[in-house]
Order: sequence, then C-alpha cells, then structure tokens
Amino acid sequence: MDSSEKDLTKEDLSSLTYLEAVIKETIRLYPIGPVIARHSDKKVQLKNFELPSGVPVVVHVWSINRNPEVWGPDADQFRPERWLDPNSIPSNPAAFASFGPGRRNCIGKSYSIMLMKTVLSHFVYNYKITSDHTKLQFELVVMLKPYSGHLVKIEKRSKIK
Repeated sequence: MDSSEKDLTKEDLSSLTYLEAVIKETIRLYPIGPVIARHSDKKVQLKNFELPSGVPVVVHVWSINRNPEVWGPDADQFRPERWLDPNSIPSNPAAFASFGPGRRNCIGKSYSIMLMKTVLSHFVYNYKITSDHTKLQFELVVMLKPYSGHLVKIEKRSKIK
C-alpha cells in the first residue's frame, strides 16, 4: 500500500494472502463463539450413538478447530502458513468451524474476512502492535472472553515521507 489514506480495491484485498492466513488462523484458535447450539430435526446415526430427533445439540467449535487428528500435531500452535498451502488444510469444510459447520454456516463469512483485512491493513500500517499471547487466559462461555485482560500494546507509527 502506498498510503494509509488509500482506499483498498478488491484486487488489493485479494493480494493480502498472508494477512488472510493470519486472520483465519486467529479465528481457528480463538473463535468468537466457542460453542454453537442447534436443534436436531431428524434422527441421526453417528458412529456409536444415535441422536434422536427433537433434541438440543451443542457443537464444540473450540475442539473441532483444535483437533490434532484433523489439523495435525501442531493443532494448538499459531501457524498461519498452514492456510497458504492447500494440501495442509483439511479437506472436510466442517473442520474450520469458526463460522459454523455445515450448510447453516455464517452467510457473512466472506464479507467479514474482507472487512477484517481492510481494517487490519490500515491499522497495521499506522500502528505497531505487540502482545505476549502466551499470558492470555480465556473463559469458555457462550462467547470467548479473555479474563486475563487484553494484554495488547499499541503504538502510533511515525510517518515516512
């Protein structure tokens, strides 16, 4: 980007592949909604269990997104590069459940990623952000919330002329 005041084009956003990988990896490890509630509308046979019709079902997004059988032995590690290689991303689209698994996933998924790329590209251009993420502690409730504080330091960057 040439200037922090420049409006980003669709082409600019498409070229920010590493930023998109960082966003997806962050959302994979720290989904806003760590659990999703659904209601079964029909009987479903799972491996060793039959889920009857008409019962509440809780999908544990936090666990799906960190499953080492799906994401590999480094499933708990922040590694955005996994999103840059199509062969390292699980083939099952439900493996990345942050926007909801299956056909009832978030209709605004693409828009929200595009919006995050826009905001973050301008923000990172203008500010230096540091954090010791190893000290973050979360409470898993309906929404994922940090109970150790946000632990983020933001400094205005000096303008280069």
